[in-house]
Amino acid sequence: TNEGVKISYPINIYIFNNNNKCCDYVQIPEENGAEISLGLLEGTYTICALAGANSPLYDMPTKDEATINYVVALTGDSHNDLMYASNVVTLVEGGENTLTLSLERKVMLINSITLNNIPSTIKNVSVTVAPLYEDICLNGSYTGESGQETIQLTKDGTTKIWKSSEGVYILPASTNAKTTITVNLVSNNDQVKSYS
Repeated sequence: TNEGVKISYPINIYIFNNNNKCCDYVQIPEENGAEISLGLLEGTYTICALAGANSPLYDMPTKDEATINYVVALTGDSHNDLMYASNVVTLVEGGENTLTLSLERKVMLINSITLNNIPSTIKNVSVTVAPLYEDICLNGSYTGESGQETIQLTKDGTTKIWKSSEGVYILPASTNAKTTITVNLVSNNDQVKSYS
C-alpha cells in the first residue's frame, strides 16, 4: 500500500533487452517482498511490471515465451484489479542502478448496480457494458475492441429492487467507441426486453 492506494498482487516483472528478448522474469507474490535485486549485463533494458494478473485467470507468459507485445489474455470469467508500470534503464559495467516503478491502475471498477421498480413479472435482470477492450499486453497497451461485460443482478428479497452482488473490474472502452450500457430484462414467459 502506497499512500492509501491498494497495490494488486502478484506483481509480474519482465525485463527485455535491446532486441526485445525477455532476459529475466521475477514475480513478487505478496506485499512482504516489494523490493527485488537483479544482476544484469551492461546495456539498455525495458522493465515491464503487470500487477494483479496470475495464472489460471490470465495467460501469463514464461520468460521464454514473453515478448514486449505479448497479449496477456483473460482466461477466467472476469478481470482482476490490473495495474501496470514500465521504465527504461541503462546499465554500465560495475555500476548500480535503483529503479522505482510507479504502478497505475489499468481497469475501472463498477462498485454496484441497483435497479428500482422492476416489474414482478421479470425473472432475470442483467446489465451489459460494451464495447470494451478485451485484453492487455506486456507493453501496457490494450488489444481487442469487441469486449463486453455482462453483470447479473439478483432480486432484493420481495422488493422490486434488483442489485449486483459484488464489484466488477472492466477494461476501458475501446478506441473511438461510445460505450453502451444495456439493461436486459427476461420475463416469466421468457420474453427478453433490452434498454440501452
